[in-house]
Amino acid sequence: MKKIIIIGCGFAGSSAARKLARLKNEFEVTVIDRKKTFDFLPALPDIVGRGMKPGFLSFPIELLAEKSGFDFMNTEVKSLDLQNNFVMTGERKINYDYILIAAGSETNFYNNEAVKKHAYKLDSTEDAVRMLRAIDGNKYDNFIISVGGYTGVEIASNI
Repeated sequence: MKKIIIIGCGFAGSSAARKLARLKNEFEVTVIDRKKTFDFLPALPDIVGRGMKPGFLSFPIELLAEKSGFDFMNTEVKSLDLQNNFVMTGERKINYDYILIAAGSETNFYNNEAVKKHAYKLDSTEDAVRMLRAIDGNKYDNFIISVGGYTGVEIASNI
């Protein structure tokens, strides 16, 4: 049986894991993610401005793994050895036959520590709740939204 490691359990990682886990006679599938939940990112702005409950947009990866038939490790990948086919986490070395890197993205503050310290990012349900608390707490008179894509437009319209 071939061993598949999937790094990341967002849209791509969770979809691949569910599909590959159906082939349990051929593959042993393990997903590694440092987060414990899958967050439905496109609707995060709705937590901020439309009263969407955060629990509706977050699903435990452990439960997804149990229902779908793959293994889940809630840890962070520290390094990869692509020549020798192993992944290092803080706890162990894991060999694989195939690897899928679906680690997603993170907000880039472009090494600006002041912005990183004071800005609100929107990468998870926790981030959305933090932003909502700041807005509801009337801490600010003005808002600067520094992105103009889907998320930025949605946040602007929700505020």
